[in-house]
Amino acid sequence: MARDERDRSSSRRRTDGADERDRDRDRDRDRDRDRDRDRDRDRDRDSCSRKRAHRSSSRDSLRGKRRDRREREHRTNKTNEINKTNKINEINKLNKIDKINEMREINKGHQVQGDRRYRRRSQERDSFAFREKDPKTGQQQQRSSSSSSSSAAAAAAAAAAAEQEALEDFALEGDTFLSDEERDRRFLEERRRRRAAILAKISSSSSSSSSSSGDQPEGSAAAAAADGSQSRPASEGDTSQQLATD
Repeated sequence: MARDERDRSSSRRRTDGADERDRDRDRDRDRDRDRDRDRDRDRDRDSCSRKRAHRSSSRDSLRGKRRDRREREHRTNKTNEINKTNKINEINKLNKIDKINEMREINKGHQVQGDRRYRRRSQERDSFAFREKDPKTGQQQQRSSSSSSSSAAAAAAAAAAAEQEALEDFALEGDTFLSDEERDRRFLEERRRRRAAILAKISSSSSSSSSSSGDQPEGSAAAAAADGSQSRPASEGDTSQQLATD
């Protein structure tokens, strides 16, 4: 028992001594570390201040570069947007111009067609086939004659055929480039010429028929049937020569 107690006490003393040595060693180490740290701080104080200043200037420079980049990107995006808008407006303007030109062509075609219809109706109105309507009855006036014969019907058919042929000739002549006065003058001259030829033919046929049958008023009625204006009865004394002069 006593031996064990001595061993424990000696072991405790050794442990206490070791602990004290360890504490001393740790204290010396901490002191040396603090000394070295103070020396390094004193030595590098100026250099550290310079480094801090350099880092600050670097941050400022980087911040300025980022700001410049953002502004440059903003200007670029704005310019691209403006160019895109201008391009769209230009395309819309060209499309509008094309649409206007297309509508002008369509209107020009409609106007040409309207002019052609007007000329055709004017020619039909001036032709032999046109008959003025009576303002009282609203019916087309009929030519009066003392008698009708096959020669008069044939003469009227020949006159209508000749007039239709004249209309077709004028339609094929391409009179679009003529003025209204020139077109009317040429039409009237052609009508007078054909009327004179038809009346001469009718007068010759009527004279031959009257010499055989003695029916002179029939020839006068045939001549009146070939006239395009309102005719009068044959008893009024109309002759083929007077109709030709009309």
